[in-house]
Amino acid sequence: MVISENRKAIIWSGIEKVGTYVVNFAIQIMLARLLCPNDYAVVAMLAIFFSISQAFIDSGFATTLIQKQDCTQADYSSVFYFNVLIGGVVYLLFFGGAPFIESFYNFEGLALVTRVYSLNLFINSFAMVHRVILTKELKFKKIALITFSSSIISAIPAIIMAYWGYGYWALVGQSLISAVVTSTLIMYQSKWSPSLIFSKNSLAKLAPFGLKMLVVYLFHAIYNNVYSLLIGKKFPAQELGYYDRGKTLSSMGPVGFSDFYTRALYPIQAKVQNDILALEQSYNKSFSVMCLAIVPMSAFMFFFAEETVYSLFGEQWMNCSFILQILCLGYMLYPLQALNMNMLKVKGRGDYMLTAEVIKKVMGIICVLVLINFDLKLVVIGWTCCSIVEFLISEGFFLKLCRFSPSITIKTLVVTVVITFVLSFALSTVTTLLFDNMFARFIVGGICFVAIYGLINFRKIKRLI
Repeated sequence: MVISENRKAIIWSGIEKVGTYVVNFAIQIMLARLLCPNDYAVVAMLAIFFSISQAFIDSGFATTLIQKQDCTQADYSSVFYFNVLIGGVVYLLFFGGAPFIESFYNFEGLALVTRVYSLNLFINSFAMVHRVILTKELKFKKIALITFSSSIISAIPAIIMAYWGYGYWALVGQSLISAVVTSTLIMYQSKWSPSLIFSKNSLAKLAPFGLKMLVVYLFHAIYNNVYSLLIGKKFPAQELGYYDRGKTLSSMGPVGFSDFYTRALYPIQAKVQNDILALEQSYNKSFSVMCLAIVPMSAFMFFFAEETVYSLFGEQWMNCSFILQILCLGYMLYPLQALNMNMLKVKGRGDYMLTAEVIKKVMGIICVLVLINFDLKLVVIGWTCCSIVEFLISEGFFLKLCRFSPSITIKTLVVTVVITFVLSFALSTVTTLLFDNMFARFIVGGICFVAIYGLINFRKIKRLI
């Protein structure tokens, strides 16, 4: 019964992410052809402020509530009121500080965008506890349907606004509509409502692990968005637009896949956190799944970067092809790093996570502060190098805690990288010789890659599924 429940959880979590991925991918293609790099730059300028604020709103309590196996109504209610309170305070800070953000970037009209766009934070704060409850109950089917519906509903007005020439307001509108629809449906489907309880004692018990998670998320938010902050400040807005699209395209698969997989695994593994053998088997299988799914995707886009950008976004976005190519190498290891950190969460070792995050993020921030003074391409290369080192650091902390044998996972990673990169290089060379049209190279190369890779790994894929 447990195995069946776990499988359903992972499958529906996957359906949510894959369905959302497909829908958002199609939406991004349409919007990218209707909007210009400057439009995407406006939203990217606010990314770091919003990511940091969202970390404060969650305060690490979402992760703590899932990790804790005996949560009470007082725990849920106290965290709910705390989140809404922080969400309201954060919105007021954004409302008052909007002119300073506009002045920092020297971008006229950014203050109004900030005041409207920051409503997302306040809206999302109402549904965090409800989402946690659905996650703990492994109700990923409901979450999948909600997320998929929200993506469709918010996309329609965004595309219409973009077509009518509203520019970056199409992206702002899409985000707000998505937040309202998602939060409303999650609150309705969870069937939970807060009691008139606010227990300081409950928050105090949740705080030790939650505060460590907060610091981890803050470092993560700052590091993931400091590049956009500095690029938007140092270079023209158009360059930030190119970086944003390259980053989005290269990260959509790895980040989306790892998020759904680790999110589904976390409550499942938390229930057997003291069974070393079960955790090791789960980790090895998950590592193999992520390698087989993500490494080939990154390898293909590395060798077919220009063809991918031209075919999906159009000729006006060709300047982001190099950014896409380099970032693919960094994001290739993101799911494996996320899997390691997920295991540290399962074991409740927030201290290990915090130490690892501090080392990784400080290193990355120093790197970008140095390279930002030279060239955008060097910044992207530096980020990718740091990403590879981050994976090695997370692997070291994971092995120190769990003491699993790394031989199986290392062999799987090396073999998958060699096969996919050789295959991608060969197909890139052949299609370049046969076709002058980049769209033809993209289609033929993609079909051949999927077919050959599928035949090579048919037994592995079948066994893992």
